[in-house]
Amino acid sequence: MKEILVATTKSTYDQYKNKIDTENVVTFGIIFIFLFALLWFTLALRRKNGVKRKTWKPFQKQPNNPPDVFIGKRGGRYTEDTTEEGRPYRRYF
Repeated sequence: MKEILVATTKSTYDQYKNKIDTENVVTFGIIFIFLFALLWFTLALRRKNGVKRKTWKPFQKQPNNPPDVFIGKRGGRYTEDTTEEGRPYRRYF
């Protein structure tokens, strides 16, 4: 009696296991297709509305107002600035 119970339980378990594997594949496939379609749709809407992708520059800060660069008599480049006292000076580089 015990052997019959073990045999039927084992065959039922194997059938159940095989059924679960195919159901999981189909379920994950449907979920993947749904998420891919959702991502594609949102990106299409962004492109339609004119939203452009920004480039990622983590360590480059853009200056607010770059100083005017002047060229000296002998070809040197400089910027004009003032000291804390208000006296004008040239910073050569």
